This record gives sequence, structure tokens and C-alpha cells, in this order.
Amino acid sequence: AFPIEVTSLGYLNHDDDLNIAYNCADILVVPSIDDNLPNVALEGLASSTVIVGFDRAGMSEVIQHMKTGFSIKEVSPRALAEGIHFIFKNEVLLQTMRRNARNLALSEFSLEKQADNYLTLLNELVKETVSQ
Repeated sequence: AFPIEVTSLGYLNHDDDLNIAYNCADILVVPSIDDNLPNVALEGLASSTVIVGFDRAGMSEVIQHMKTGFSIKEVSPRALAEGIHFIFKNEVLLQTMRRNARNLALSEFSLEKQADNYLTLLNELVKETVSQ
């Protein structure tokens, strides 16, 4: 048996409901193995929610192992359960990760940062085109 209380919230289709849910959660489990950079993971980070998921695709940008979450190399239900259990056993680490998650969201995934990244890319493409 897994000694952790789980509450199903059903389908949430309003941003306010999602925000409340993320802020009430201790962790967010993202078991995707094919998603490039799931919005749910970014939303969780922005809400200071620790992410537990597999080290696949874009998840490595969101989960900084032992800083913003728990990144799992082996894709298996047992490994996922062990990662979840590890986080819950370490309350001090969980609280530190929550702060780190929010800081990462602000520093790397804010709208301003995304706009700057696109502008940098556009400038590089223009320079390449002009130099050809």
C-alpha cells in the first residue's frame, strides 16, 4: 500500500480552479514520456509545485533533479512511486524545491523571458539571411 493521501479533483476547466489546485498540491506527477514540454509542468512550476516525472523530452528543462523536482531515469511505475515517496519523506527538501520551482518559472519561463528568446532567435535569423 502507498501511504499517501490522494484526492481526485475530476476535470478542471477554469484557470482559477487550476490555480487553486496547483497551489494546494504538494507535488505534481507528470508521467509523460513523449510530451516535449507539457504546459501542466510549467503551470505547476509557476505555482511553486514540485514536479515528479521521467527524464524524457523537454521535462529535463522543467525538472532540475533535487532542485525543482525529482527526475526519474527509469521509465517504470515502481521508479515513479519511489520518486514520489522520496519527496514526501523529505519535508525540508520539499519546501526548498517549492521555492526553487517558482524561481525557475520566473527566471526561465516568464512571458518576458520567452519574448526575449524569440527576439534573440529572430535577430540571429535576420543576421544569417543578410550575410548570405
